Amino acid sequence: MSTQTVDKNADNGENAVYNVEFENLQSNTTYSISIANVLYNSQIITNGFEITNKYTTLKSKPILLGTEYETNKREGKFVLRLKNVQDTDKLIQKYQFYIYDVRTAESEDENKDFSTVEPIQIISSDTTEIQLKIDNEKIFRNIGYVFKVVATGNDNEKNL
Repeated sequence: MSTQTVDKNADNGENAVYNVEFENLQSNTTYSISIANVLYNSQIITNGFEITNKYTTLKSKPILLGTEYETNKREGKFVLRLKNVQDTDKLIQKYQFYIYDVRTAESEDENKDFSTVEPIQIISSDTTEIQLKIDNEKIFRNIGYVFKVVATGNDNEKNL
């Protein structure tokens, strides 16, 4: 563990806020920050007084490098997956696969980004791959489908 010491002059108590910048911090790492001494007129006025707090840096942003699919006509299923997910700090907690019928998307989606179209199915998964069976209720043979994947997680500060 490395230690960084920062000296700040209390300016006779006139300034109540001090900014300190830390450099070369690692992602998803907990650091302890301590205020050990308070000086006033070059004298320590807080002998034996120390405040320590622990803070964790944000997780690094994962990289999602696209999607791919496979069809298995014999078994009547599709395999939908994300390619090459790089999530070194394990930020991602869940994947949601949104499946759209191309016919509906083409007729109702003005922007062609599926933002205005209801998906025919949403599947949540802890993994980057799901299997989608032809059930003749929502998923049929000889129909075009499009899918998108939304990854959700926590970066040590907020849910994404």
